Amino acid sequence: MKKLGLAGIVLGMALGATAVKANVTLADFNGTGFANGDAFGTWSGNVAIGATFVTIAGSATEGGNANTFFAPVNLSGLDIALTAQLGAGNQADGLEFQLIDESGARMSVFNSWGAFNESTMNTLRMTPSVPVGFDITKVTGFELKGDFGTSPLHVLVDDVSAVSPVPEASAYGMWGVGLLGVIAALRRRKNVA
Repeated sequence: MKKLGLAGIVLGMALGATAVKANVTLADFNGTGFANGDAFGTWSGNVAIGATFVTIAGSATEGGNANTFFAPVNLSGLDIALTAQLGAGNQADGLEFQLIDESGARMSVFNSWGAFNESTMNTLRMTPSVPVGFDITKVTGFELKGDFGTSPLHVLVDDVSAVSPVPEASAYGMWGVGLLGVIAALRRRKNVA
C-alpha cells in the first residue's frame, strides 16, 4: 500500500501539471453580429449576419468592428483562436485582431490570413506576446479590423475564443519519461522485497 501511495503521489503531480484553464468564448456569431454593432470606417453597412457567422465584405478594408465585454476578462495563459473563412474575391492582405484592456491599452494578436482559405472554415490559434503596459488579466474587449488597404475584403467569421494552449510534444515526452521512472522504481522495490 505504501508503494502505491508513493506512485499515486508522483503520478498525481505529473497529471496535475496538465491542468488547463477553461476556454472563453469572446464572440460566437451564431445568428448574431458584433455585441454592440460598432462598425467603423468602410465596414459600416458591410457586415451581414448569417445563421452561424458574420460576413464582412466591402470595397476597402479601412474599417473594423469593436466588441466590448460586460466585465473585464482574465485571458492570461490562453491562446486566441479565430475561426473564419475567406470569401470569394477577397484580395485584402489580412485582418488585424486587437485586444483592449481596462486602461484602453491595445495588443495586436495577429494580422494575416494564416490558415484561412475559401473552401472551409479554419481556426487560427495564436499565443499572445503581452507587451509591457497591457493587463491581460483585465481585457474589456477586442477589435477586428481590416488591413487599411484599398483591396476588396470578403471574410466569414464564425467565432473568436480564448483557448488553452496545446502542450508541446516535448512536455508529453517528459511526462512519459517520468512515468517510466516511477514504473521502474516500483518494479525494483517489488523485486527487492
